[in-house]
Amino acid sequence: MLTTIEKMLFLNKVDMFKDVSLDNLLSIAGIAKETSYPGRTVIFKEGDEGDSLYLIVEGSVGVKKGGAKESGFIAVLRPPQCVGEMAIVSHEPRSATVETIEDTNFLVIDKKGFEAFIKKNPEIAFSIFNMLAARLRDITARLAEGMVKKG
Repeated sequence: MLTTIEKMLFLNKVDMFKDVSLDNLLSIAGIAKETSYPGRTVIFKEGDEGDSLYLIVEGSVGVKKGGAKESGFIAVLRPPQCVGEMAIVSHEPRSATVETIEDTNFLVIDKKGFEAFIKKNPEIAFSIFNMLAARLRDITARLAEGMVKKG
């Protein structure tokens, strides 16, 4: 079980929260709940309602798109990365399936708590936009690289 200080130290490493004040980190730590899943557990499926943001504290997860086979991960994420932020920000269904690769510990922030926090702290939205833009650049670069290889 993580202490509040340990949660804050971890949250400060997560891209979307790295520029957040100590007071705001304390608020986020207060709404973040710890949970664990054994390896090879589906956390959520593509098309599911996006009800929570998952911050990877320990372990790793694989991201699958469409009907990818077991080894068909399009990305592998490790601490201090997060999954599920797109669905709770966009209010759209989950865009991919996420499965633990090994026993994995998370801090989970539910949609209601996340939205309430953003309303009180709109500056956090810029950190989230920056993180999503970086992911989009990465995906675009990988797609372009794949197209060149197929060329």
